[in-house]
Amino acid sequence: MEESDSATSGSVAARGANSVPFGVRFLAALGTWLLFYFSTPGIGRAGGFGHIAFLALAPWGLWCSRPGPKAFLAEWLAGTLGLALVFGWLCHVVPGITVPISMVLALYFALGGVVLRRLARRVPLALAVPVAWMAFEMLRWYLPHPLSVGWIRLGTMAHDTGWLAGSARIFGVWGLSYMFAAFGGWFADLRRIKGADAAHPAPFSRRTCTLFGLAPVVTVIALSYATSAPETIDGPRVMIVQPAIAQERKNFAADPFREYYADVCSLTAEGLAEIRAAGEPTPDLVAWGEAMLISPVTEAGLAAAFRSGARPLPWTEHRLDVEHITNMVLWEMGCVQAVLFGERKLLARVIAARFEELARSGHAWAQGVLDGEAMLPEGTSFLAGAVYFFVEDGAIRRQNAVFLWEPDGLHNRSAPAAKVQLVPGAEYMAGLERWDAVRRVAKAVGGYIPDMLPGERTEVLSLRTQRGRVRIATTVCFDNAFDGPYTVPVREGEVDFHLIASNEAWYETGVEMDQMVAFSRLRAIMTGRSLVRVANAGISIVIDPEGRDVALLELDGRRKMVRGTLRATVPIPVRDASGAAPKTFYVRTERWQIGAWWAGIALFLAIAGRRPVTGVGRSARPHPDAGRAPSES
Repeated sequence: MEESDSATSGSVAARGANSVPFGVRFLAALGTWLLFYFSTPGIGRAGGFGHIAFLALAPWGLWCSRPGPKAFLAEWLAGTLGLALVFGWLCHVVPGITVPISMVLALYFALGGVVLRRLARRVPLALAVPVAWMAFEMLRWYLPHPLSVGWIRLGTMAHDTGWLAGSARIFGVWGLSYMFAAFGGWFADLRRIKGADAAHPAPFSRRTCTLFGLAPVVTVIALSYATSAPETIDGPRVMIVQPAIAQERKNFAADPFREYYADVCSLTAEGLAEIRAAGEPTPDLVAWGEAMLISPVTEAGLAAAFRSGARPLPWTEHRLDVEHITNMVLWEMGCVQAVLFGERKLLARVIAARFEELARSGHAWAQGVLDGEAMLPEGTSFLAGAVYFFVEDGAIRRQNAVFLWEPDGLHNRSAPAAKVQLVPGAEYMAGLERWDAVRRVAKAVGGYIPDMLPGERTEVLSLRTQRGRVRIATTVCFDNAFDGPYTVPVREGEVDFHLIASNEAWYETGVEMDQMVAFSRLRAIMTGRSLVRVANAGISIVIDPEGRDVALLELDGRRKMVRGTLRATVPIPVRDASGAAPKTFYVRTERWQIGAWWAGIALFLAIAGRRPVTGVGRSARPHPDAGRAPSES
């Protein structure tokens, strides 16, 4: 992939002087991933040490921009080890999956090194490093998973640094990634200039390198201070219920009704009692997390569709019949309308018997259900995640969805707000679920067969409050790792705030929870909308449009696997006379910006394909990488 073998002896000497040994390259590439790791949210502190990201790419830029034996292999091996550390939290789910995933993702890193070495012969590292890094960060982002893991972005490390993160209103996370990479490349340039001598002069001047390295940093800081989130007013009052139920308990409970549904109800009753005791205003919304409703929710007319021949796909384990579908409807009415809204008449006899058991064991709220008392105060709505059964193309399918129930009964249940981004291996298996061996493994690990369908778009639910209707862009768990579920609904309609119903109990107390909060913080900033995280086990938090914490569920300094409730008033944007709320520059121009990024990367890749220059910088100097042999690529 380099020049021909017709190099002169002088070129060979230059090549040897600048060639990087395999071991040095490996350690430099591994050093970059170690710096990346230690800047990550959750490592050392909840927010991480994001400022380390300024230097994360410096080792890669300084040593991996030069030729050497087996360069690709060295960087791929280092990337595999480094990424295995970054993805260590996966061991809580499938211990053996971390290394295979890291091996695949490390290929992107090694390919970035190939581009870096070509660009470094023509432009300063302050330009070559960010272009090479961004090319493959964006490629990972836009390739469908499981071929890539797009959410690992360098710019995320700025999530809790207001004087940097504020620029996400203009450039999103991409501008932050470029800034960190440019600074790392500039630092590598300075080290290269410092080590230059008469025999091996620096290819670019300090002034040129500084221009490309510091201009992005100055721009990001200036835009963070020069812009601000839309003006807000007090919006709805919410109460988040976080039961801290371990995933194993949720998936494999012998009696889910008693083992986790009853606990969530008890916690809800406790939280509402605390509100009454404190004399606080009643909440507009009580929210449970992802799939916390014990009973699936069914599409209207599902039983009739079954009678007409609709069936689950043959390889699924859903043994449905009309009686089963009817029972799901009865359980939804009992667990929502009867318990929360006091509709005693909707409590079927067989279901009432379960509440009688709870009442006898000391659950006062269960006796209230039997007496027809509503758990929720008058005017309070309810939101929860649930599995949704519906018919598509003649087959009965499932979605991971969120529903909103308003105070006046069953008929005010919202449309499903289905999860848009499904988790590979946990919610869908790209067709592999049709194989019996794969289904057995999935069943052993998670207790179910991953056969979900994604939602087509983020649904915006309408919540009735004492001040009027507010619009909630509603997402589920893994959606949090992507931009589109948040930028698109704000761009295409009116959104007052975002809500994420999430379940991260899979990862126990791992750093994945901190990383999800970092993603949430940046989504709030880039869209100019508050964000409410409703987690089953942590971290439940309300974030304002500036990325600041409004409220956080925390106990003795712990925010993971904490049982409790969180109460907050959500800031919402001030609307103009036409009823429209301001949209950030990034939301309005996201599609154009992405096109510009790709165009710029394509331009530099074209430059990388040209023959290297013979003189650059303050005077015509031979580039130190000139004359490399083909074996050095």
